[in-house]
Amino acid sequence: MRRDEALLTVFETVERLRHYHAAAGLMGWDMQTMLPPGGVEARAETMGFFGAESQRLLTEPTFVAALERLEAEGDALAPEERRMVTVLLRDVRRLQKIPPERYRAFHVLAAKGESIWREARAENDFGAFLPVLRELIQLVREFIDYLEPAGHPYDALLDQYEPGLTVERVDALFRPLREALPRLVALAASGETPDRSFLKGRFPKEAQRALSLRLSEAIGFDHRRGRLDESAHPFTMGIEPTDVRITTRYFEDDPFSSLFSTLHEAGHGIYEQNLPTSLARYGLMAAASMSIHESQSRFYENVVGRSLAFWRYAAPIVAEQFPALAGVEPERLFRAVNVVTPSFIRVEADEVTYNLHIVLRYELEKALFAGELEAEDLPAAWNAKMEELLGLTPPDDARGVLQDVHWSSGLFGYFPSYALGNLYAAMLTEALLRDLPDFHERIERGDFAPIRAWMTEHVHAHGNRYDPPELLKRATGREPDPAPLLRYLEDKVRAVYRL
Repeated sequence: MRRDEALLTVFETVERLRHYHAAAGLMGWDMQTMLPPGGVEARAETMGFFGAESQRLLTEPTFVAALERLEAEGDALAPEERRMVTVLLRDVRRLQKIPPERYRAFHVLAAKGESIWREARAENDFGAFLPVLRELIQLVREFIDYLEPAGHPYDALLDQYEPGLTVERVDALFRPLREALPRLVALAASGETPDRSFLKGRFPKEAQRALSLRLSEAIGFDHRRGRLDESAHPFTMGIEPTDVRITTRYFEDDPFSSLFSTLHEAGHGIYEQNLPTSLARYGLMAAASMSIHESQSRFYENVVGRSLAFWRYAAPIVAEQFPALAGVEPERLFRAVNVVTPSFIRVEADEVTYNLHIVLRYELEKALFAGELEAEDLPAAWNAKMEELLGLTPPDDARGVLQDVHWSSGLFGYFPSYALGNLYAAMLTEALLRDLPDFHERIERGDFAPIRAWMTEHVHAHGNRYDPPELLKRATGREPDPAPLLRYLEDKVRAVYRL
């Protein structure tokens, strides 16, 4: 096969995969937002078809031969072509080891799982979720056996979301967090507790939605190329940079839960909207990893959205939607939304204890795929681990093992991305502050465009040209390191608790 023929074969398959992924993504969004309950079974079969078809395309012999032909070219290829071959062969060699019938079964089950989980959580009935969870775990264990990771079995799952990531590396990054975060909780307890009494009351859903729309647009999410909807668990679905769907959820006794969920998803959405379309033909119009993706969502939710500067900007806008909060000083709002206290629900957790929620899930998943836990053991193991890390015992499974959607979709190995995202966001913030020392003054003025431009230049515009360590090194000048996150969190605690 000639080089030009090999490139044409690969480009054609990449284009077909892009359209398949767009169609499957749109159907996945629909499943979690608008699909009638009676449509779940049929939709799951369709999702299974698209999963199987993607595997078939990636492992088709002519396509694989074209990739291997290009791989042999080495440095004779253009940089984008070399990266395309590297990324695709990584996926190909993984998928070649998994039997197609089992891969399709996994996609069908994962599509069904979300609706089963949603009902089980609403009814606080882990037993109703257990059969599908047990089957998903068994399928994933089979996949690990096929993949034969050289190290810990869980390495095979981490690698799906962050190429090259291992248990050894995550342990090294999480250990300082596990040791230091309880001290920060204690530090907060020694300070002046912020007043949250003014947040009690009823805050209509319509007003919350209006606030979320306005502030997500302010930070840079383009609603002409995206939309905000409601779902049981907030998520983002990037169909194309011109079509990015984000969701949130509303609690009328909490004025800001939906806002922070929206800012989080808008951070994902801004990344998706600013991916380089010039890399689409190479299959590189994608995030470098899910941890890099989470760095963007956590940056906008927390570094921006929970800053004093943001509340100085947002307080008048908040007062327009919630008259009961008119006259509440920005500093009181800032302190109220940054209270540090252990709680049951991850997505509602403060910035300090949030990372302990991720450590909990990581340690459970690691044990699960090392054969040290079974599906039926998870509720008791969850409660014990929450008592150990957060000093709390969930009163029920809805606020414990059933709270997250991820396992229902077979997303084992994803949770570490959130804490790594916090870690990467802190590293990026320190680098950004060197280039934009007036960062907080710009936020206070509502001038978010230079911040978005910096992130686009250093993160978004590279798509999947680089693996995360190289992308971070280019953006920040350093390897992944928990120290910036711990500095950021201590500074936040001291500001909020007036220490």
